[in-house]
Amino acid sequence: MHLTRLALTDFRSYAAVDLELAPGVSTFTGANGQGKTNLVEAAAYVATFGSHRVATDAERDSLVEIEINPGKANRVRLNRVPLPRPREALGTLRCVLFAPEDLAVVKGDPDQRRRYLDDLLVATRPRFAGVRADYERVLRQRTALLKSARAMAASGAGARGSGPRGSVPPGSGPGGSVPSALEVWDDHLIATGAELTAGRLELTVALRPLVTKAYAAVSGEDLGAGMSYRQAGADPGGHNGPRGQPGPRWPGTPGGAAPEEAEPPADREVLADRLRQALARARRAELERGVCLVGPHRDELELRVGELPARGYASQGESWSLALALRIAAYDLLRSGGEDPVLILDDVFAELDSGRRERLAGLVSGAEQVLVTAAGYLTGQSAVPDNPVPDPADRLRLAREALARAKADALAKGNRPAHAHDQKSERNPPGSPARPRGTARRARRDDPERLGAAMEGLIDARGWQEPAAVGSVFGRWAEIVGPELAAHTRPDGLADGELTVTADSTAWATQVRLLAAQLVRRLNTELGDGTVQRVKVRGPASAAGPARKPGAWRVRGGRGPRDTYG
Repeated sequence: MHLTRLALTDFRSYAAVDLELAPGVSTFTGANGQGKTNLVEAAAYVATFGSHRVATDAERDSLVEIEINPGKANRVRLNRVPLPRPREALGTLRCVLFAPEDLAVVKGDPDQRRRYLDDLLVATRPRFAGVRADYERVLRQRTALLKSARAMAASGAGARGSGPRGSVPPGSGPGGSVPSALEVWDDHLIATGAELTAGRLELTVALRPLVTKAYAAVSGEDLGAGMSYRQAGADPGGHNGPRGQPGPRWPGTPGGAAPEEAEPPADREVLADRLRQALARARRAELERGVCLVGPHRDELELRVGELPARGYASQGESWSLALALRIAAYDLLRSGGEDPVLILDDVFAELDSGRRERLAGLVSGAEQVLVTAAGYLTGQSAVPDNPVPDPADRLRLAREALARAKADALAKGNRPAHAHDQKSERNPPGSPARPRGTARRARRDDPERLGAAMEGLIDARGWQEPAAVGSVFGRWAEIVGPELAAHTRPDGLADGELTVTADSTAWATQVRLLAAQLVRRLNTELGDGTVQRVKVRGPASAAGPARKPGAWRVRGGRGPRDTYG
């Protein structure tokens, strides 16, 4: 075995080199520092994927190219090599970004906190990108199956006329086929869900002390910030709440926050068993509602400041401190792996008071690379504001001082403030009696008014009340029927008390028919009693096929359509 060619690009001291080698002895000679060892290192690297000179490849440059294609899959190349899946490039560059939108991680919905955990989990262990993608795929397939089962059971119950509407018997579907298929997807959900939950739990345990330390450093107060992970559908004893919903909150804890001891262990088998039991308890509720009620997509990362949950109890300053602490903790965790990630601060200093700005600048000063965006008060590469933005109280004081100076300048020029009672116009010419102070003048047609009041007056004057109300209701169709149903249906018109609705498929048309009574009541509440009397549902236009109409020619005594080719 021998090498016939060695080609290098951007390797060590070589921008590009291409050597032809032959069997036998090849000798590389030259002065010290010319790159002789780099050649033999490259040859050995091909065999071992490692270097005998350095422990890691941290010093090597990587080129990541991303082609963003709207409406199509994006393409990624790593070191000019196309990758079959973009996620394979994850981990090449690691960074921590803090932006004003991160406040939603503390004060927003649980999905914001789940996304924070998942993004950091992928950054620390890129293999979880595949686990996360697999779970989301399984979740989509299982949810679609639940919706199909619900639609089939609802249409079957409507045809038989027995049982409450929307109820789904456990054996719905022909021969119980839906539950059988659902069990297959249950196994996939349990496998991927247990793996993803275990990774989140391990990450939570690693983050908890770092968040506590970072919060104290940013806020200057040692209030004991903390976090805990709570599985949906199970309390500390492993008992689910009613209908597959989260069980009762833990007693004795202010605000219902879960203590760290209540977290399930990061054991894949234990998590899979708990998930299997929760799915069994929630099976009937899932079939009735057509959604997946159990799994990591329903879990919650609970954040606390002191003994109270941050969401709903933390002040604005405490929320900012906790949001910063989460990102700094992520930075410290990635840094513990031996490489400093790139730290990005997007317009952060403008949102913080002077004390937090100074403490944050001190915390990030030791980072290898920091990228900062600011509104003009940062200079050079420093992250410390030279001219800090004043606090809200200072802004109010400065505004008052500016107003006082403007008034003094006007008085010095001989101007004085005008008053409404002494203004003269064509309707109040000089010599007309002045209106006494404190009396309201009569409104005039050319007086300015708010846009909303002007639009209401126009609608009343033209008699557009009912069309405007109908248009308002149609514009809020998703709010009235729900976003899921609105995505597959649309209101076409309202005439003679009949609301016409078009559905994407017969299944969704059946769903609208089942909700017709509720829909009529809701619309009459919005538009007035008797405005909507019935709902007419139409399926897709293509389902009916081309309309048959008689032509100009007739065949007498014909026996109906026959083969016309013979």
